[in-house]
Amino acid sequence: MERNIVLIDNNFTIRELLKVSLRDLAKSSGEEFSLYTSQNGIEGLGFVYITQPEIVIIDTTLPKYSGNELLYFLLSNKKFHTDKVKIVILTEKRQQIRVPANFVVLD
Repeated sequence: MERNIVLIDNNFTIRELLKVSLRDLAKSSGEEFSLYTSQNGIEGLGFVYITQPEIVIIDTTLPKYSGNELLYFLLSNKKFHTDKVKIVILTEKRQQIRVPANFVVLD
């Protein structure tokens, strides 16, 4: 079964590094996935709704609907508080973010 992953980060280098890492991980594990990437929150949120991903990776410093606004939307929407969707939050500063169990914060 193919899975969907949405990666939202405005830093091109980080996006490319994560793409390569995810593809290498998929190849070594035999998993298949479709990866949708965006450099801004508006397009990224569109991918979240259209693809219904199992994993969403979000940078908190995004242009056009900031990463924090996007994170707040996901935190306030119970649809994303399930073990079926994993949310990974990338922060550049130590931020104290209270998140549900299926959210992970990486500094």
